Amino acid sequence: TAPSRGYFGALRFLSVLARRFWLTESPAGSLVIVDPRAIDERVIWSALATRFQKGTLASAERSLFSARLELPPTERDRVLGAAPALLEVGVEVEDFGKGSVSLLRVPAELEHVDPSSWLVEAAAAADASARIGVMARRAGLRADVLVTHDQAHARLAALDDVAAQVHAHATRVVVRDLPLLDLEG
Repeated sequence: TAPSRGYFGALRFLSVLARRFWLTESPAGSLVIVDPRAIDERVIWSALATRFQKGTLASAERSLFSARLELPPTERDRVLGAAPALLEVGVEVEDFGKGSVSLLRVPAELEHVDPSSWLVEAAAAADASARIGVMARRAGLRADVLVTHDQAHARLAALDDVAAQVHAHATRVVVRDLPLLDLEG
């Protein structure tokens, strides 16, 4: 079941565990282990999906972003064949010749993500929702785990604004919820 609204914003950030998870404490007195990458994936998915539904994802202005990728012929053909579908989710590609594809535009959330990690998979996705899922998952993997208390709180609070039904491929946000009273010997 989905946590109640305000649940994540009420968590108190304590520390980082194994450079992978956040240790937080809930107002109910539980030690809650959360996955910051799953948080970012869900927040990014929600932002991309909202802009897609409003029709603004495909029509966003180009930024200074551009990249060129050399791809094997089958992957290059897949990406170029999916160019209209990719444009629907804010990714503009064109043939650069000699086995290369040029990326002219990507959503802001992906500007700092290596396109070789997501472009071919997004091009092969069945529909816009699946393409957005691929993009959000890859962008979420870049999430900073080492953060200040204020940064962690802001990211946790942002998750409260995301609908519980957000489609996400990452592991659950709450990895473990352990009542502190259970820790007593």
